[in-house]
Amino acid sequence: MNAFPLDVIKKTILESQRLSGLKKHQTKSPTKTILHVIDRIRALQIDTLQMVHRSHYLALWSRIGNYSTDLLDELCYGKNKKFL
Repeated sequence: MNAFPLDVIKKTILESQRLSGLKKHQTKSPTKTILHVIDRIRALQIDTLQMVHRSHYLALWSRIGNYSTDLLDELCYGKNKKFL
């Protein structure tokens, strides 16, 4: 038997992955929002396969909603990149 109710476990998992609500993860700065989410989930897998859109764009979209993919590209590949 679980020590916690199933709904509490589900809520905890969704919150830890920043999937429980879009607006509360957004800041005034879209770049800071992206950095915050990636820092919180600890990784963003860049996948070269594309069905709807590349998966690393979708991973952020599912957490923060609409954003400019150019911002993520700059953070990943730009002159002052934040990720290795």
